[in-house]
Amino acid sequence: RAFGLALDCIITGCRMQDLQLLYHGSARFPVVGLHLLHGLVLNALGQRDAARAAFARELAFAGNGHVFTREACANAWYALGVLAWQDDDLRAAQDALEQALAHVPEHPLVLAVLGAIRGAIRGTSGANDASPVDRVEPGDAGDPGDPADVEHDPIRLVMAHVGALVVAGRHTDAAHIVAAALAASPVPIPGGTWGVPTDPLFNVSAHLDAWQTTLDLLLHRSL
Repeated sequence: RAFGLALDCIITGCRMQDLQLLYHGSARFPVVGLHLLHGLVLNALGQRDAARAAFARELAFAGNGHVFTREACANAWYALGVLAWQDDDLRAAQDALEQALAHVPEHPLVLAVLGAIRGAIRGTSGANDASPVDRVEPGDAGDPGDPADVEHDPIRLVMAHVGALVVAGRHTDAAHIVAAALAASPVPIPGGTWGVPTDPLFNVSAHLDAWQTTLDLLLHRSL
């Protein structure tokens, strides 16, 4: 319900972002990331084709010069790659994720998914008809470790660990790590965790039993 209520505001922002095209890049304060956000919310609502169109629209602003354009484009490519991976289109997923890395070379979630995809592609020569989502062995993600150790990890490393756990299907462990990172952080919502509810890889709406406590904590910390 909250996503649906947010859409009107997001769509208004997208219209403002689109108006910049009339100024041919001369806008004094360019807007970026609204189409990306639109796509993430649409995907969370199950509207995958509309989400893909929104991500592609975000990529049309790659040259607008905004300081966050590189990150927005990386996340749009990341989302397109995850959706392709979830649809078992390994090659398209790999291509999109490599485009994401061209914008942000150390994007932790891109690296987590891309590693699984490359491993799955190497394994496709055998008689294995399993979905790429199922080809990652749970042990490949590593042990989630002691949540107290999260306090000493940069958030990028935490999210890389979380991404690996999700790729391996270990949503409960992943949610536990995010909750520990939130609890240990001196800021209300540390960078990298605010996007958990709409992240296409985490797909929390399909795993609410694992993520609900973490989502409640995110909501509490945002107030």
